[in-house]
Amino acid sequence: YTAIYSTQHAFAAVKADGSVTAWGDSCCGGSGAPTDTGYTAIYSTTYAFAALKADGSVTAWGDSSYGGSGAPTDTGYTALYSTSYAFAAVKADGSVTAWGDSSYGGSGA
Repeated sequence: YTAIYSTQHAFAAVKADGSVTAWGDSCCGGSGAPTDTGYTAIYSTTYAFAALKADGSVTAWGDSSYGGSGAPTDTGYTALYSTSYAFAAVKADGSVTAWGDSSYGGSGA
């Protein structure tokens, strides 16, 4: 593994080939990790993960109330950020897409 990340009850790791492995409580991101390769980093909320791929795409998994679903489906993202309940993805042009709990930053970007 090149890096390991955590939610409150699960871990996710990026391997040298860009694949992702997750373990721990399945409701908190311990299962449902992407099965393809090319990921460069993983970010987390309290109960969900979001992974950034080299092509700028984003995959999320874990509790949907915490951003485990609703990730953007387009590409071109260069960075991810998170609160306890939401994620924000930034494109090279500065535009931002947010998802997760709207009370914690999951909307309004």
